[in-house]
Amino acid sequence: MAHLWVCMPFLVMWVVVPSAHVGIPDENFRKITAFLGTVIAYLLVRTWLAFRNPNWLKWEYVFPPIDIAAISMLIWLGNRDPLSNIALLYFFPIAQAAGTLNTRWAVTVSCLVLVGAALATHGLRSDEPFNTVFRYFFLIVLGSLVTLLAKASAELREALSVARDRNRMAMEMHDGVQAHLMTISKQLELAEAVAETNPSRVTELTRDSRDLARLAADELRYLVTRMRSPSLEHGFVAALKGFANNLTSRYGLELEFEEIGTSAGVSRETEHAAFRIAQEALTNAIRHAKASRVAVSIRFEQDHLTLSVKDNGVGISTAQPSGGLEGMQRRASELGGSVEVNGANGTEVVATLPLRSKSSNE
Repeated sequence: MAHLWVCMPFLVMWVVVPSAHVGIPDENFRKITAFLGTVIAYLLVRTWLAFRNPNWLKWEYVFPPIDIAAISMLIWLGNRDPLSNIALLYFFPIAQAAGTLNTRWAVTVSCLVLVGAALATHGLRSDEPFNTVFRYFFLIVLGSLVTLLAKASAELREALSVARDRNRMAMEMHDGVQAHLMTISKQLELAEAVAETNPSRVTELTRDSRDLARLAADELRYLVTRMRSPSLEHGFVAALKGFANNLTSRYGLELEFEEIGTSAGVSRETEHAAFRIAQEALTNAIRHAKASRVAVSIRFEQDHLTLSVKDNGVGISTAQPSGGLEGMQRRASELGGSVEVNGANGTEVVATLPLRSKSSNE
């Protein structure tokens, strides 16, 4: 839409400056001026739809034929010259069709351009047939080039996205599940070593190992859910809620979970940071806060999300450094967000994270 509106000043100059429309009969020029009102109204409607962006509207399939009809009408109302500068506007519907990455549709739109131009100019009649053929041939070749470049760009972005997802998943497995399993292994080795001399210590170690095993299973379930739910519409919040529900119900805590807004448009980096922060806050509420209730709230704003995890436990002192708190703050700061902790009445962790990370916008 921005490209279309950029051309409007030239259209206004074409109407206002007499030398710009020399050769067009006055009657035809009056018809063009009247038709321009319809064109402007059409652009206003398209701009309004662009801001609303309804899911049912397939831009690349609906508007190219309308654009071709409007451009052809302007040429027909004018001097009906196939070499008119207005014919250059045919590139817009061709480029928009190329954005679908559908070669068949791009070719169809190019054919519609030729049909529209032929109807508007009496079969592309011109005193310069070579220039006429070359102009329209070049428009179609340029549209084909745009389609190929769009396909190459889409394939490259997909490859980079897959590589980022694999690296991110490997990091999450290493920092989460693998770390828990290594700790379990060390604790079981220690339990074996002190089994005869300190049975009470064995009981404590096996209980911690059991809890870590369950936590690793919850994390693995979350990661698998995210892998099976590439759509961001429901997958992230559902997986986070499932993880929180499993963790709190296992330890007898009451859970309140609130979602405000929609998670559509959240980058994977932000999702994983929000999950890790929520995980750390919930684990602290279970292990250290002596809480009986925890409330998780996630609010999606226009350009950021706010995650809150609040318990009714004994509270914590924010003056003393904590590895868990530093880890939450580090994850948030890497994305340009922040984490605040209030330990006055219970403990509340509030994280503010951008919906889109820098890497996801590249």
